[in-house]
This record gives sequence, structure tokens and C-alpha cells, in this order.
Amino acid sequence: MIYCTGGEAMSSKYGGYMGKVMQVNLATGEVAPYPWSDRERELFIGGKIMAAKILSDHLTGKESPFSEDNLLVIATGPLTGTGAPSSSRFNISTLSPQTGLLASSNCGGNFGYYLKKAGFDALILRGQAKEHTWLEITNDKFFFHNADDLWGKKASETQEALSELLTQNGAPDKSGKLCIGPAGENRVLYASIVSNERISGRTGMGAIMGWMNLKAITVTGNHVVRAYDPEHMLKWNRKWFHYLRSHPLTGEQLPRIGTAGLVSQMQMRNILATENFKYGQNENFEKVNGERLAEEFNTVNKGCLTCPIRCARTVAVDGQEVKGPELETLGLLGGGIRNDNMELLLRWNYELDELGMDSISAAGTLAWAMEANEKGIWNCGLRFGEVDGISQLWEDIAHRRGIGDELANGTK
Repeated sequence: MIYCTGGEAMSSKYGGYMGKVMQVNLATGEVAPYPWSDRERELFIGGKIMAAKILSDHLTGKESPFSEDNLLVIATGPLTGTGAPSSSRFNISTLSPQTGLLASSNCGGNFGYYLKKAGFDALILRGQAKEHTWLEITNDKFFFHNADDLWGKKASETQEALSELLTQNGAPDKSGKLCIGPAGENRVLYASIVSNERISGRTGMGAIMGWMNLKAITVTGNHVVRAYDPEHMLKWNRKWFHYLRSHPLTGEQLPRIGTAGLVSQMQMRNILATENFKYGQNENFEKVNGERLAEEFNTVNKGCLTCPIRCARTVAVDGQEVKGPELETLGLLGGGIRNDNMELLLRWNYELDELGMDSISAAGTLAWAMEANEKGIWNCGLRFGEVDGISQLWEDIAHRRGIGDELANGTK
């Protein structure tokens, strides 16, 4: 375990900002403040645009995603932690291992909120740790822990183990957590990063953490996110909470059927991915649409931190309540591969989240392989409508076994 101090805080005249960005070199264990001025806060207000500026200042266009030159930037916005509705999200940006291009992935877990509580607006990671590592941040204290005992664990197991480790170390378990699953460890090019049950799914962020030998990050603190005018902020928060709850989309449709409700609308518009996008309509769409999910399988609505919409589905898999699928997963693991078994779809969504693997890219890759097999391009044995053994296939992809090694590289 290595202990580092975060250094002195930088000041900001603006409310909503903690005034401090931290950079961590996993290869050396060095932790230092990153200069970020109020002028930069004006021009690059936070989140993905802030991260884009940081990456632009360091990258030339010749860097490889899996290299010491790449950065992983976790950034918040000025409203994060202020109680503003739907604002406690965070962004992760890096060079994507799928494309080699600048990529950004947004997440609704609680990590951004607790990053602000620790006193930071953003975290910049670089380098490859010499051993499997998890990083613990408490205010200005950074601890590097060996993660051999966490390596190989799935997302929920990892976060449960982190809670136990924090308690054993005398740290508060009221922490934001980020972790990868086996897919990230084995550099599946569409591996995701997980915070609670929310997923930073797109563009392969989890593979970058896997290359860094970074299994997880926990963060907590006792800082307060201060608004410039707290009374005025409170009035605006109340106004927008009321607006979102009274609007037909955010107050009625999304709480009732979530983003999954768009499956039926896409069917009507002939844009529902069917058989790897060969068709725009699926004749069995009603078996795997949002209405059926809401009426027969959703047990309770949940939502991201400070979000009044509460559009997240909760379903039962093996007797436990877990996060249900969103629109894209329903469409792509439904008609996309000619599956009309909702129970299987709910299981696959949970399994992919646990493995730390983006369900959108995983489903698209599977559908492509099925069509490639159908056309005689790749004799992989996968066929539209044949869904036995797909749970095992997810495991094979995450661990790069058999044809899973090829599928782990996605489609181009």
C-alpha cells in the first residue's frame, strides 16, 4: 500500500466547482494536482468537453489506446453534487480500443457525486500499474492496494468485496465505486466500467482499465459542493423537479415503461434492428417490448442519484432483484438475433453487466456472427433464433476462450 497526498487545493471563483483536478500515474504511484484555471472552466464547463480539452493538450493523434501515452479522464460537471435534478452523472473519456479515436461514455452511478465530495472535479489516470491494483481515495489521501484477491470477480462481487475491505480498513463505506469485470481484465474491446448497477458501457472503457491493471476505484470525502447563490439554486432545482415530474415524457412515459417503450415506436417506424439490421420490423416485437417488460416483469422503478424520472427497470433473475434492460439491449438481443424469450433476455442483460461487457456491442457482434455464419463467411455455428448456449458464449467472450476470443474484438 502506498500513501500519497493530493497537494494543495486550487481556488475557483465559481460555485459548483471544487477547484481541483487530480492526476494519478499508476506506473509510478505519483499523485499531483493538474492545473485547471477559471478561464478553462469558462471555456470547457465540465464533463466530456473538459475531458476533451485535457486529452487534446496531451495527445498528438499517434498514440495507441493501450499505451502509457493514453489518459483515462473521469470528469464531473458543476451541477454534480448540488442536488440539481438528473445532474449526478459523470463522464469517462479516453482513446477507444475499438476505434483508436477519442471516445466518451456517460454513467449514472454515484462515483461522480462522491468524487466531488472528496474535493475533486476530475480524475486523470495514466500508466500501467506493476501489479493488479485498486485505488482508494478519501479526501486528499490516495491509497494503492493490491487487487489480486479481486481479480477475476464479477461486478457485484467486486463492489461487495470493496465494501468489506473499506470497513476493515476503518474507512466509511459511503463511497463511490468504479470497477471492471472479467471482460475488462481480458481487454475485450467493448468492456464496460460499472458503478453500482449503472454502466459506462460504450467504447471499451473497461478494457483501458484492464490494460492499466486497475480493477477498481473507491472515493469518498466530507467536502460540500457549494452553489454561488444557494437560495436561488434551490428555487431552480424545485422548478425543474416539478417540470420533469409534470412533463408527459419524463413524468409519465419514462417512469411507466422506461426507454424500453421506444421498441414499439421503432417498430412502427420500420427502424427496429431485426436479424442484424436486415429488416426494420420484428413480427414478434410484442414479446420483447417495453410494455410487456413493464406489465409482467418490472418489480419497482429505480433511478440514478438525484434524478426524479426513475425510469430504470428492476427485474428478478434467479430470485434476486437486478437492473433490467434498456431500449438498445431489448431491441438487439430480441429481434436483432431473432430471440423472443423475455426471460432469457433479462438473464443475458444481467450476465453482461456482471461480466463488465457492453450489452449493445456484445449483441451487435453476436448478430453479425450469426449473419456471417448464414452467408458462409465464418463457420462459427451461431444461427438466428438458436439461443441455447449464449450465456456460456458471454463467458467465453469475457475470458477470450474459443470463438469468444474472436468475438471479443467486436465488429468493424
